[in-house]
Amino acid sequence: PAMQPKLNPDPKSLPGSDSKNVSDEQTSIRQLMANGKIKVALDRAKDFHKAHPSASSESLLIEAYAVRVQSLLDKNLVLEAKSLQQLVRERFPASIANMDALNAANAARGNDLNTLLKPLVDADLSAELRATIEQTLQNSVVDLKALANCTALPADHPLRTAAAALNQAFQLVTSGPVTDEQISLSEISHRSPLAPWKLLVRAIACFHRNQDAACLECLNLIKPGSAPGRLVPAMQAMVGQPPAAPLNPAETTLLSRTAFSNDTLRRELLKLDEAFENASGSEKALKQVRVAMQECRKIAPGQVENLKRLIAIRCAVDDVSADRVAACLNGLPKADASYYRSIACGLSTSGDPRSVAAACEFWDQFRMYAVREGWFPANGVEEATLYLHMAKLLLKLDVDELDKLFFNRRFHGNPSPEEYYFLLPEELFKRACALDPQPQSYAPWLAYTSKIAADWGEEIAKDWHKVRPMDIEPMLHLVNVYGERDAFPTALNYLDKVEEIDPLHSAVRGARFQLLAAAAIRHVEKRKLKLAVDKLALIKALPQAKQGDRPAFLTAMDYLIASIGYNSAAKDIAFQELKRLVGTDVAADLLIGGLAAASKHYSMVPETKWFKLSKEERFALPASVALVAGIAEDLNVTQFRHPFDCIRQTEKHFAKSQDSLNTNQLRLLTLSAFGCAYPEFAYVVSGAGLGREGPTQARFLMLRAKSIPEYFADRREVCATAAAAFARASRDQDLIDEAVEFNADEFSLEPFVLTLEQAQVVVKKERSAKVFPARGTRTGPDYDDLLPAMNTCNCPDCRRKRGEFAGRGLDLEGDLDIDHLRELFDSNKPEGIPKELADSLFETLQQAIMTGVNPQDIFQQTFGNTPSGKKKKGKRK
Repeated sequence: PAMQPKLNPDPKSLPGSDSKNVSDEQTSIRQLMANGKIKVALDRAKDFHKAHPSASSESLLIEAYAVRVQSLLDKNLVLEAKSLQQLVRERFPASIANMDALNAANAARGNDLNTLLKPLVDADLSAELRATIEQTLQNSVVDLKALANCTALPADHPLRTAAAALNQAFQLVTSGPVTDEQISLSEISHRSPLAPWKLLVRAIACFHRNQDAACLECLNLIKPGSAPGRLVPAMQAMVGQPPAAPLNPAETTLLSRTAFSNDTLRRELLKLDEAFENASGSEKALKQVRVAMQECRKIAPGQVENLKRLIAIRCAVDDVSADRVAACLNGLPKADASYYRSIACGLSTSGDPRSVAAACEFWDQFRMYAVREGWFPANGVEEATLYLHMAKLLLKLDVDELDKLFFNRRFHGNPSPEEYYFLLPEELFKRACALDPQPQSYAPWLAYTSKIAADWGEEIAKDWHKVRPMDIEPMLHLVNVYGERDAFPTALNYLDKVEEIDPLHSAVRGARFQLLAAAAIRHVEKRKLKLAVDKLALIKALPQAKQGDRPAFLTAMDYLIASIGYNSAAKDIAFQELKRLVGTDVAADLLIGGLAAASKHYSMVPETKWFKLSKEERFALPASVALVAGIAEDLNVTQFRHPFDCIRQTEKHFAKSQDSLNTNQLRLLTLSAFGCAYPEFAYVVSGAGLGREGPTQARFLMLRAKSIPEYFADRREVCATAAAAFARASRDQDLIDEAVEFNADEFSLEPFVLTLEQAQVVVKKERSAKVFPARGTRTGPDYDDLLPAMNTCNCPDCRRKRGEFAGRGLDLEGDLDIDHLRELFDSNKPEGIPKELADSLFETLQQAIMTGVNPQDIFQQTFGNTPSGKKKKGKRK
């Protein structure tokens, strides 16, 4: 202190001094400090204080020393900084407060909050020092969580509780929508050093609510020197206001991630969608992928990975080469469970067998990654559900397609079925049932294998019954299996178990009657009359034996047994009783003949003299045929057949008696016509059924579809699809399944759906179509407006109507005749054209022809000549 120069008053007030030069020098020194030229600024400040010693020059020098100390600390030169601090403290006592504030600020920046806040516990702390600490806290502390956990203060200290509340509110407001109650922060007063944080939280909330005026109001109230004040310029720019200060790089990045305009990116993504729709996998589509990715990196860098994933999935669905996709995306997205699940979902929607197979392979990848990433445990219910889903996907494919995929995998070097188990429905069902033996797992497995081989279905049903002995479905399946195999004791044994569990089950009530009836017929076939009589006695003891027309069946069986046993008296009595039950001799003869044929006693089939029938018998013939067909259906006797002459005679007399028949009799007549391979009569009867109003129209529409000849495939498909539309409205699941299965078996085209109004149109047209369609004719309704585009006819006439090319180059089916087209192309291309270019042009020609472009136009535009090989003459100049 003794060496300090004597301070003069402010140099500006000294006589003869150049006050303007002094002021300019001070401004210059501060500008040097602001520009980071700290050593030069300190030297200039020393010289200035030596030349013009005053209180203001000393303050400027202390300020320069403080900046120099801070620069040393920023460079981690702690010892040098402390030495310089000590020197300044000794030489300039007025600098003690500045140095203490500097130490406190550095402690705050280094999260050494204990050093900064410990003095606040002292009750005798001076007001000046408390204000200095609070000012440092307000301007330097940015970690609210660290402040809330600071152990230098008691747990209930106002600063700690306020910091904890602010930290929670800040996390909420930056992660999602908040209510005013969640960010009220009533415990923080406007005098608190943390008050700027309260204003910042409210400003962020207003920003996300698009309340720009309220947001700016909160920002304007934040103290400029506070820590939250550093965010004010960036947030001002976010709401479209000029920032109070230039933005640094970090603030610019924040602005780009929160307040960018995505219009450009949206336009590029729309172009990308259009490119995929029009030219998936082409260079144009892949070029647009690069453009969209570049725009996304510029505008929304946080969405780059998500966009990469979506594009990769779309390309995988469209079967674009993975190498080309990786080149466009600068690498494929990260392979994880979510990625494989997305690709599998996309491929599952395609009807292409290869896409379905690829979907199952990606589902397998998803399973492995999901277990690895902890989505679900291994060998649990989740894996069983996934196996079941994969199996149901494969069931949409034809058996031949499945076999082709299976053998292709094997041919390409996969040594074990374990590596491509996902192409084997049998293996997938097996794994699903092993992990989760539930009915929903066994039922589709049983249905699938039963179609392939009855023995496989039997084994699965036995396994199902062993695992779940109280389930009825496998036992009913075994009842049917053993019943068809004539193993009636075993079938009845399983039926007894079913009756113990659910005696009122709909399948149980008629099953015993059918099994005993089938056993009686089989005993009659083998001439075991005693056993047949015993079975009939058991049937007669059943309550169901007296229902409907079943007494007629029992009486007809008595007639057959009496005939085989040469008991004429019993035979006559049985015939008279049977005639009483069925009403006419014709009906009695038809029932006896059907049962005789079913038991293979063809010599006992009565021969009906059709020309001797009375007028009443002719009128009643359709009803008699329907009655006998109903008995056969009730018995589930598949060998029951009417004589073909009977159906021909029924057709002759149907027109007069059709109004007296109910819808069930019409249905049975249609089935009888199918049984005799006489679709012409089935067509007529189904038309009569369509004329009846009510819910039966859907069923007769399905029968009409089956009666239409196969060479009218479009009409058959439309009728079946319309029947499914009616069935959906009435919730007839059996008819829906029948219609879907019919279309799946008959047609390889993509399925389509009709509305209820369109189905009504189909019914109206079919009612009017009275004439059975014959080959080579165009009789019947036209459904071109209901068929999807892929079902349209490709004959030259139809292609001309649609404005498509219909000349040479197409074969009889409307497909490209590649050999002829290549010959045409080679004869017209210029000599010397490179092979690669010629092949590319030929592929373009194929695509153009199938889209309706005339090849003459293509040749003219490409080569300047026509397919005839003659060049057009140019105009003379």
